[in-house]
Amino acid sequence: MRTRIKRLFWLSLGLVLFFATVQLWYTRPSRTAGSFIASLSKCRYEEAQALLATPSSIELAENGELVLTNRAGDTTTVPAGNLPFHFLKEDEPARDSLAWPTRNDDFKMIALGESEGWILRNPPFRLYLRADGGEVHIERVEKVE
Repeated sequence: MRTRIKRLFWLSLGLVLFFATVQLWYTRPSRTAGSFIASLSKCRYEEAQALLATPSSIELAENGELVLTNRAGDTTTVPAGNLPFHFLKEDEPARDSLAWPTRNDDFKMIALGESEGWILRNPPFRLYLRADGGEVHIERVEKVE
């Protein structure tokens, strides 16, 4: 009887640890994305760079411009007047409540810059990103005309 209780205890503990590990693995990309968004929106570029996977990179130039390198190795310079970047939230499509949960690890940020009377002085830049485990990839950077 006593060995049966011990076995049941260890089996239960193993299942709890297994499900806790799966939960942490499943939410890691969204936690990484949240850290990256917070760092980039607060102009903490070294912290954001630490979360990027190579060849993606962020470098602050001496004149205050931000040089972004995407996954393909292409660079884009964002003028200092457009910074900082802000999280760009989009509506999620309706999902069937009975369907298997899907992960969407793509997210966007935008650098609007200064405005006068709701009119932007410079065209904004949109940053397309993807969280992959504990790293973030810059997919592309585009100037919105």
